[in-house]
Amino acid sequence: MTRKAFDTAVEELIGLLIAYGPGNDRVANPWVDSVPGFDLPDAAARRVENLRRYLRAHREAGWMLVGQEAGYAGCRFSGIPFTGEDQLEGPRALPIFAGKGYRRSSVLPKPSSERSANIVWPCIGTSGRAVLWNSFPFHCHEPGKPLTNRAWCTRDDRDGLGERILRHIVERTFPGAKLIAVGRKAEASLAALGYEATGVRHPSQGGATIFRGQMAELLGAPTGGDKGRATPETRRSPRRSGARAC
Repeated sequence: MTRKAFDTAVEELIGLLIAYGPGNDRVANPWVDSVPGFDLPDAAARRVENLRRYLRAHREAGWMLVGQEAGYAGCRFSGIPFTGEDQLEGPRALPIFAGKGYRRSSVLPKPSSERSANIVWPCIGTSGRAVLWNSFPFHCHEPGKPLTNRAWCTRDDRDGLGERILRHIVERTFPGAKLIAVGRKAEASLAALGYEATGVRHPSQGGATIFRGQMAELLGAPTGGDKGRATPETRRSPRRSGARAC
C-alpha cells in the first residue's frame, strides 16, 4: 500500500470513529467527548491526533492485536488502544511516544495508567511490528460510572458502525497484518466477520502469565531498543462486567 493510500485509509477510519457521535451514560467516545471534570477542553482533538500519529507510525505492522473494547484507564484518555497516558509523555513514556507530539488529554491528578497496557507493550515492543486495536473501539462503562469498564453489547453500537470500523481497519488500513484476538469476545467478533485470528488469553484478571507466554511464541521476545518497558501502575484495575446483552 502506498503512503497516500494508507493516509487516506487512516483519515477514513478517524471519520468513522467521529461519526459514532458523542457518548452517553453508558458509552464514551474518546475521539468526540470532552467531559468537564475528566477531560481538557481540547481532549477529543488531542486523542484524534494521538491516534493519527500512532497509526501512521505503524504503517508497516505485520501483526494486529485486537482486544475487546476501550478501557477507562487506557484508550479512553490516550486515544490509543492498550495505552495509558503515562506511556505517552513524562518520565514513564515509551520510546515510540516520547517527544513525538503525543499528549495526555485528562485533568486527572495523575496520568491514567492501564494494567493491561503495562503488560501488552513489553510483549510487542516499540519497533512498530504490531498495531493495537479493539473489536469495539469505544469505552463502555457502567451506567453513570465513567471510570469503570464493562463488556460491550449490541445496544452500544450505532448503525452498525462497530462492524464497519473493524472491517475498515482490517481490510483497508492494515490488510496484510496477521490477526491476534486478545480475549474470547474479540475472537468471536473477528470470527463473526469471517476473519481468521490466533486467539490468546486476555492479560487482565490473572491472565498475564499465559498472555506473555503466548505472545512470546507468536512474536518472539523483543530485543534491544524494541522493548516496551513495563511501567508502574498508578490506578487499580476495575472489575469488568460479564454482561453480554443489554
